[in-house]
Amino acid sequence: MNEKKKGVLALVGGLVALVIFVMMFTSTGSNTTGSKKTESASTVKTTTSDKAKEETKPSSLDFSELEELVLDSTNYATGARGTAAFDYYEIAKTYADLPSKDGTTQTDIDDAVAILKRAKKDAIAEKEQSTKTESKEEKKESKKSESDTSTSSQSSSKMTTSQANALEKAKSYLSYASFSHGGLVEQLEYEKFSHDDAVYGADNCGADWMEQAVSKAKSYLGYSSFSYDGMIKQLEYEKFTNEQAVHGADNCGADWNEQAAKKAKSYLEYSSFSRDSLVDQLMYEGFTTEQAEYGVSKTGL
Repeated sequence: MNEKKKGVLALVGGLVALVIFVMMFTSTGSNTTGSKKTESASTVKTTTSDKAKEETKPSSLDFSELEELVLDSTNYATGARGTAAFDYYEIAKTYADLPSKDGTTQTDIDDAVAILKRAKKDAIAEKEQSTKTESKEEKKESKKSESDTSTSSQSSSKMTTSQANALEKAKSYLSYASFSHGGLVEQLEYEKFSHDDAVYGADNCGADWMEQAVSKAKSYLGYSSFSYDGMIKQLEYEKFTNEQAVHGADNCGADWNEQAAKKAKSYLEYSSFSRDSLVDQLMYEGFTTEQAEYGVSKTGL
């Protein structure tokens, strides 16, 4: 009888172990399947999220040419204030953050590129013009230096080292560019000379400021276009006196009708105008009605 009880207990024990094994196996399979489902769902969510991110990105905009021009403009950062090189650099700075602005369109980018190309073209033309005149100015300077040698040798002992350096720098600038007295002082101060030394350099450099105004006006006309009034205002901006600026505009040899035609053409290179609006724009630039009408007619409008 005891032997039978032992057999029954052993059988029951085996069945219980089998049931526990089956339950463990089923639970493990369920967890694995659930994990796979979760993993699959996670993958779908990730893919969907990525797609959503891609769909929320703005349409592709081409900033490459704009960025190249902005970077290129830094080569002109040392240009003196009022020159085309300086203008190119300053204009580029205003467009440097265009890629990060909200709502920027490809039209905005294209307009900025067109304006920067024009500014770069002016800067290059200015540089070429400066190179052409440099040799002439060097010859003039050579003659002046010969006549001034005796005078400078007598006064050099009275100059401080910083004054001598400022004077030398002033003459160097005048050998390849044109300045007003105030503009030259400002440029020397930009070069870290003290105000007194800069004034000394400008006072003693031997420049004829009337002729400097004429030279500066001609330099401007070598790469840009102006009305008579616009030229006077530009020269005054360069710190020439009104008398010097008027003298420069009167003697620069400009044909103001042709200047109006060049200005009208330059506007049409980067924007669109009706005939009347272009006439108004030229008059705003200081051209007379007759000059503005002539300039617009030359463009074919």
